[in-house]
Amino acid sequence: MGKILTLQDAYILEAEKLAQGALLDVKTNCTLSSTSCYEIATVALKAEQFTLALEWLELAKERAQVDKRTSVAFIEFSIWTATDETEEEKSFLFCWLEFKLHPGLTIGPLRMEFLARNPDIVQAYEILQDKQLETIISDARKIVGGLGSIKKDKGQASPHSKRLSQAEVIAWTDDASGNVLSDKIRQLSGLRNISPEFQVESFPFGGHYLPRNDQTLLKNGNVSSDPIAHFIFHVNSVDSGGYTVFPSLGVAAKPDKGSVVFWYSQYGDGRTDSSTNYGSCPVLVGQKWVANKWIRSNAILFEQKCGLIPNERCRFPVNSKYLPIPKIVTDADEAEPTANGDPGILAKYSYMSPRALRSLVQLEWNIYPIIKHFYIKYRNQTKGTFREEFDNQNKDVKMYLENFEKCTTNVLGSMDHILRTDTKTVEKVALNLLASYRLVTRFMYYIQTWVQKKSFRDNKLKTKLSSFLATVYNISDGPTENDFEAAMFAVLNIQYIHNLDVKDIVNGIVAGVNTGVTLNARDCWNIGKYTASFPYVVSALNWLEHAEYLARNGSDDSVKYEDVYDDLAALQLD
Repeated sequence: MGKILTLQDAYILEAEKLAQGALLDVKTNCTLSSTSCYEIATVALKAEQFTLALEWLELAKERAQVDKRTSVAFIEFSIWTATDETEEEKSFLFCWLEFKLHPGLTIGPLRMEFLARNPDIVQAYEILQDKQLETIISDARKIVGGLGSIKKDKGQASPHSKRLSQAEVIAWTDDASGNVLSDKIRQLSGLRNISPEFQVESFPFGGHYLPRNDQTLLKNGNVSSDPIAHFIFHVNSVDSGGYTVFPSLGVAAKPDKGSVVFWYSQYGDGRTDSSTNYGSCPVLVGQKWVANKWIRSNAILFEQKCGLIPNERCRFPVNSKYLPIPKIVTDADEAEPTANGDPGILAKYSYMSPRALRSLVQLEWNIYPIIKHFYIKYRNQTKGTFREEFDNQNKDVKMYLENFEKCTTNVLGSMDHILRTDTKTVEKVALNLLASYRLVTRFMYYIQTWVQKKSFRDNKLKTKLSSFLATVYNISDGPTENDFEAAMFAVLNIQYIHNLDVKDIVNGIVAGVNTGVTLNARDCWNIGKYTASFPYVVSALNWLEHAEYLARNGSDDSVKYEDVYDDLAALQLD
């Protein structure tokens, strides 16, 4: 069955014709039942050929209604599960302010969003101004009226594209608007060899096109070589409908006026990435205008590094940093990835994976009672004036226990709930923005420190803790420094999206919801320093000023006041 999929992919064959026994111009007189179609779909799913899998599942459903050999309801469930996006997949998607793609973005950053990862589908908002959009619309109206120097596509459109598309206007132009779009693409991609030519499409009420790939669409059009990337600029506001959809990825891009959706449609070795096949939903109310630009493969020749892995996909950086390639780990996977080796693989206890965070929560729930037991045991063994010395030496252990107990009680309602291991209870911590942040910091500041320092002179408690923790926890499993930064970035991201005050977040209020978790002076200090590494000066000052306030009043000794003051003064001088 894998060979059938290989032939289908190589020769761009339709599943329906294959099931009828047609191989190109050869009729085999051998047809496939609904059961066979479903089995081929299963093989395609395992090979992550999702577009082909959905095609075969839909065909299996049609045939099952006739031959009754397979349950239609079961196939419908398979279609649903094949297109369903898990919480783990959603966790890799976020919005950010882009400062570093172009020097001009330093003072006017772009608002960008990952709609999908691996392959990366990105949407940038408010990239075109009203005046620029009006020019494109004006040119488009000239096309409708047959005026101006707009050149309509004289290429013989393929029957395939005619069948798929229900657009009212499809025309090509290389007028001044094309230079504006090319400039925007240079800012987004860093590529220089971009022609001004672009395509204008207009979709009236009900206008749409079915899923397609650029190679099929443009093989007889104006693009002279295989397109490697696609940019769709949304020229106007659509009252309702008109979303651009990626069926294999379960992703839909809203046609926001002035925004652009873009992606790479080829692997590193030049093969078509069928998972990026896209379509346009029907326009329900109004009219949809878009401007399409394709980047030809020869446009990036000698401008970007060639990938060493044939099936590697191009990635988009976030403020000059390439994020790890998402690896969705299922419960069926036996091996747990670690931070050692491939940097693109998430650590076992990575903040960037909900599954890993759940495991980290359960790990802490298992080790907390032991840490508490040893603390009480050795403190009770310390008598008289030595008790004060014990408390000073083990102040960090007490702070860890208080931190954990306060956070857990506020989120779960009772410490007794840590005896439960059901997913719903665990996720109350793992999927809580501030609770998961505090979870990562407890491991970074306390547990990892105790494990690393194996010998504590004249401190029986720390020596015992280090010995015990080393048997149940490996630092290389994470969370790592990257996870700590990701946790801080998540807080900043939510702050920006919902326009939150630092004071509200510190008090545990996120978008009007009480998370049950508060932040201390050290948390504010760390987030402030991290924010200062970006051009978010005002936000960084707010975080550091709040850290100074908490450290100055004497009730919060999680960080030295002098350290906070020095960083705040240095930032103010800059």
